[in-house]
Amino acid sequence: MYRQRSTGWMKHWDFILLDLIALHLSFVIAYWVRHGIANPYLRQEYQEISLVLLCTDLIILFFMESLRGVIYRGYWKELVKCVQSAVLITLVTTWYLFSIKAGAEYSRLVCYMTGGFYVIFNYGLYRLETCSQKQRNVAAWNGNAGGRRAGVHWFRPGKLGKK
Repeated sequence: MYRQRSTGWMKHWDFILLDLIALHLSFVIAYWVRHGIANPYLRQEYQEISLVLLCTDLIILFFMESLRGVIYRGYWKELVKCVQSAVLITLVTTWYLFSIKAGAEYSRLVCYMTGGFYVIFNYGLYRLETCSQKQRNVAAWNGNAGGRRAGVHWFRPGKLGKK
């Protein structure tokens, strides 16, 4: 009868999933641009990088609170958040490659192109999901409004001001 509202990070599970899809899609496309159409997950080096990308993205999402107010952010603020996330993910990945002394085995171009593609895909998917979330909220509000149109506030003048 009553639906319990999800709180915390579970209310943004769809955005987290879209974020991970955008990151790995950008990783695969960057790999394809550099090495041709092949599966990057078959090579041991790139399997490690994909795991580092996954962990880094989740850490950045949780600790930077990238999803706070995601539905109500404007276009510019959303783009800034996407660029910040992409830069941090690229820096952490580059730092990881430098710290394990494996920079020669990986293509730095794949690492940097992943960040660029990530901004494009992440921004696009977030905007699509935000628009669909807003439409669902309006539809739910209209369904619960008792047949009244959205934006029309009904009141009884005799009841105003009385407790």
